Amino acid sequence: MKSFIYFHIFLFLCNFCIISAGWSLTLKEALALSASHPVLLESRLNIDQIVSTAEDAGKRSADSVSLESENVSGRLPGFSNAEVTLAFKRNILDRQKTKAQKRLAALSIDDAKLEFNAMKREIGSRVQAAFHRVIALQNLYQNALEMSKINLEMFEATKARVEAGASPEQEIVKAQLEIDKFEVEQKNIEGKLEEAIVNLYREAGAEPILNIEVVGTLTPDIELPEIEQLHQNIMNIHPTLLSIDQKLRENSARQKLLKAENRPSYSWVAGARNFIEEGSHAFVFAIEAELPNRIANRGARKATLIEKNKIETEKEKSHRELLSTLQEQIIRFNRSKATALRLRTQIMPSAQKSLEMSLDGYRLGKTDQLVVLESRKVYAEVARESLMALSELYEAVNAIEQLTGICLVNESH
Repeated sequence: MKSFIYFHIFLFLCNFCIISAGWSLTLKEALALSASHPVLLESRLNIDQIVSTAEDAGKRSADSVSLESENVSGRLPGFSNAEVTLAFKRNILDRQKTKAQKRLAALSIDDAKLEFNAMKREIGSRVQAAFHRVIALQNLYQNALEMSKINLEMFEATKARVEAGASPEQEIVKAQLEIDKFEVEQKNIEGKLEEAIVNLYREAGAEPILNIEVVGTLTPDIELPEIEQLHQNIMNIHPTLLSIDQKLRENSARQKLLKAENRPSYSWVAGARNFIEEGSHAFVFAIEAELPNRIANRGARKATLIEKNKIETEKEKSHRELLSTLQEQIIRFNRSKATALRLRTQIMPSAQKSLEMSLDGYRLGKTDQLVVLESRKVYAEVARESLMALSELYEAVNAIEQLTGICLVNESH
């Protein structure tokens, strides 16, 4: 246990030193940082606690010693005719009952391990989603800076045209309005970025470092596996369904334990009897049987059968909901990917071409500076739409990864 704690402390310090020195963070580093999350340590301690408790399963109950006197008279000497018996009693273990108790204890350990793995997977998924959100906001913030720069240049160009009498003064008001509008948006995105960085470190279970650059790229070049493979992964490894299967195994073990409790339990008794009047003694031996009332746990046995049907219904419901959620995310993935690809392959090149043509016209004296700035603004707006589409695409990617456990972003995690 100590080695486990020391390892995660060492891992945390190593990642902290690397991040602080380079002021950058990759997805792989963020996921490694989350390996020392306090919640995981707590879950691991919970496993150790349950393992310790399970060691007592199937153990023999307490022995007993009895002292019994017979033929004790009310006159002195009262014990002259007494028969005194000293006996030792020990239960005989029932193999079926012991086996059922150990099985339940083993299942409780498996349940704790499932909880640990589910928590580890959940933390990794949340860290990845938070990481991609930071990247998306970093890109949007850079785009907002570019838009603000363009608006300032357009304001200066418009001001020059108004002073030269080529444009009405209303154009200055419009240009100033654009500056103010994007200044508000820039501040808003900057605040969201800081919030997202804090959230990323919170999900990783570490102290936040605000002045840091998250290193990574968002690309629409992501392919989904076949739908059958996605469905199969959900069935095989999704924590919700694994937990329900574990409940079914525990239910079966409880049924066997209730059945075993209807079996008679036996104890052996051995001791010595002293006949005071005769001055002699004898050994005694006995077998005691406790006959259970078979109808005493009839209600409990019926309840376990009802619980089994309830768990099976829950599994069917959860499976249907997971597949439905997956289908929604696949539709979202295909839509946002198609949008991002169209922006990259069709609209962005057209905006780039328009910008280049306006620059060429400006160099030849055929257009003025405002036309160039307007083309730059259109290009930046198209870039912003592309970034928004990529952000939504990766939200769908993260959701599909969380559902299926299949890595889609080409990161080892």
